[in-house]
Formats: sequence, structure tokens, C-alpha cells
Amino acid sequence: MPTTPHHLQAVLLATGNELMTGDLVDSNSAWLAKQLTELQVGVRAKLTVGDQFEELVWAMTQAIEKAGLVILTGGLGPTSDDLTRALLARVSGRPLQRDPELLREIEDFFHQLGRTMKPVNRIQAEIPDGAQGLSNPVGTAPGIRIEIGAATVFALPGVPREMIAMFETHVRPWILQRTPPTTHRISILCCGRGESDLVEELAEVIERIRSCPELSFGTRASDSVIALKLTGPRADELEQFAREIENRLGPIAFGRGNSTLAEVVTQLLFQRGQSVVVAESCTAGEIGHEITTIPGSSQVFPGGWISYSNEFKHRFLDVPQPVLDSFGAVSDACVLAMAEGALQQSGADWAIAVSGIAGPGGGSPEKPVGLVYFAVGQPGNLRVFKRTFSNLGRETIRRRATLTALNALRLRLLNIEPVE
Repeated sequence: MPTTPHHLQAVLLATGNELMTGDLVDSNSAWLAKQLTELQVGVRAKLTVGDQFEELVWAMTQAIEKAGLVILTGGLGPTSDDLTRALLARVSGRPLQRDPELLREIEDFFHQLGRTMKPVNRIQAEIPDGAQGLSNPVGTAPGIRIEIGAATVFALPGVPREMIAMFETHVRPWILQRTPPTTHRISILCCGRGESDLVEELAEVIERIRSCPELSFGTRASDSVIALKLTGPRADELEQFAREIENRLGPIAFGRGNSTLAEVVTQLLFQRGQSVVVAESCTAGEIGHEITTIPGSSQVFPGGWISYSNEFKHRFLDVPQPVLDSFGAVSDACVLAMAEGALQQSGADWAIAVSGIAGPGGGSPEKPVGLVYFAVGQPGNLRVFKRTFSNLGRETIRRRATLTALNALRLRLLNIEPVE
């Protein structure tokens, strides 16, 4: 397919011994590569180096020779193995100097936490002469921006939350000033149908998209959510195709971009002035967690139960003991009783109840690992269904069950019955 040339090239440099030993996975570089690609910045290389100074010097020297933008993550803490400041001083040939404004920002951060800054943290305010200190809105480690030869180097903290905040504050605006976006992207998010089924259903539309010069279509599956990705230089043309796809798929398409099922569900509940509670067994609180990531969700989510044992289900959700004895916890009768108990105890408008076998053990020929029962609905109008996710691993089963439950609530809020 046609590709858009990348006028700005980048190298990503991740530092830290824990990345080399496998104790930590370099999620920072993966996230950065995705952002840069969407900004039309070509990623030429990703380097990972431990906390050995000469190897860091070698890697940085390679990076600034290969690209006009280098993003380094890690090594900005106050301890002896945080070498980024000394690295930038060595490669740039400039001495370190203490930046009074950065020092004040670090002191203010500790003051806001009600703590006294230790003397060791003063080193975090040191940057090479002529460099720019970058404020950190969510942590103590300032970043650094420095020009070395023809390259601009951004040094960001290794903590993902801090790195992301500083990229959005400092790096993205710098890139946008130099590479105005010429390619548009639309990502349509779907749940409730498999990737191959979606592609088959949309085959005629996909063929027309791919027959257009410079347009592309792709898919990406992440657990139970399928993203349909359209890319091209003309926003109006992409929007026309996107609306056609959404019209064909109907409620299967639930949002665009970075939307989540929890966001959509929460917004529907806000609009109705209604609330939902959860009674979770195998998902162990993940459904409630997803909902509470949305700001203001306390208005629609009063709480829930993590009811792992049969005794807890009976005692706190009023699941009848004969139901547990006759059908077991992983059954339609049990999740129905869990949802009924949650509604009665809470007075909420809606309830989600989930019980299943996440594995790795506990399965049987009649009830295999991956079998999950769901009950979703309102008082007197609960719907029960089941899914078998196969033995995909404990975390994957939990994640898919969580998304399935949220999607079922979304559909019911839209007056659509989940597919049995």
C-alpha cells in the first residue's frame, strides 16, 4: 500500500539494567513508537542499554548520528545509577549546572506532598549548560531538552505515567511545530463480533477503500475489542467511509479512537440518570475497576461485591444454598441470584453478575476452563447468558469476561438484547 514519507526521523533510547535482565518490559518505547508513527515521525531504531556509562555514551552517539530526534527514557532519578545527566554532559561537551527554577519546582512538589526534600534530590535540578529543563507535572524528576549537533534530544523519566505526561506536554507540541500532520486516521472500535467476521461482512467496503489512491484499511484485535483503522490524506473521504462502516455494523461499533466500553457505558448511565452495581466472582473486581477509571463515575456506580467463595455469595448476596449445592457457583442460576441480590441490597437500577472458571485449574468436561456465566439487567428484567473463552490463560479470560459484561450492559442500555 502507499506510504507517506517521514520527513522527521527518530531514535528511541531506553535505559536501565532492569530492562536488560527482563525484570521490566520496555512499554515506554512501544507507546512512544505508536505516538510518533501517528505524528508521521519515522522511528529508525529502538535501542535498549543498561546502566553502564560507556555503553550509554556509545548508544547516544549512534542515536544522534542516525536521527534528528532522540527520545531517551530513564536515568533521571537522584541515585548513583541515574546517569542520564552525566551522559548528556559528556556527549554534548557541556558542563552540568544547577537550574534554580527546576530546583524550586522539585521543592514545591515535595512541599505539596507534605514532605521535606532530601539533599540528594538537588542533583535532579542539574542539566548541561545551554539545555532546557522540562517541568514534570506528575513527579520529581524534571526532563531535559538539548541540541547536540543536528539532533534534538529529549530525556524523559522512565516511569510510564511521568513519561507520558511529559511527552504530551513537551515533545508532542515540538513535533507538531515541525511536522504538521498530512495523514488522517480514524479508528472504529467494535465489540461483539470476531475479526474475521467483521472483515467478511465489510469486504465490499474494504475493497473500495483499498482501491482509492493513498487510502489504507487495517484491523487490530485486542482481547474482545476489534479496531478498524482507516488512513489517508483526505479527512472528508475517510469520514464518509467511516460512517458507512458504522451504519453497516450498527451497535457492534461502539466508539472511535481511544474510547473504552466503560466510557460509553458510563455516559449512557449519566444520560439516563441511572446506576449500576456489580457482583463479580472470576473477574475479581475488574469490571468495577474499569468503570471507576472514568472521572465522576461515583454518580452512576455506587459499588459492588467481589464474591469469590460460595459462603460469601450466600451470606452477602443472598444466593440460596440449594442453588449452590445443586448447580454450583458457575451456573446460570447462580449469576441470576447474584444479580438479584446485588439489586435488592443496593437499590441500583442495573446489575452485572459474573461467575466462571478462569483457570488454570478447576475445569471439568462439563464446565471447562474459560466458561463464564453473565447476568445483566434491571429488577425483574435480568438476562443470563454464557461464553466459553477457551483456555486462553487466567488474565486473558478475566479481561475478555470484563469486556463482554460491559458490552452486554451497553447493549441493554440501548434496548438491544445480547446475543446468546
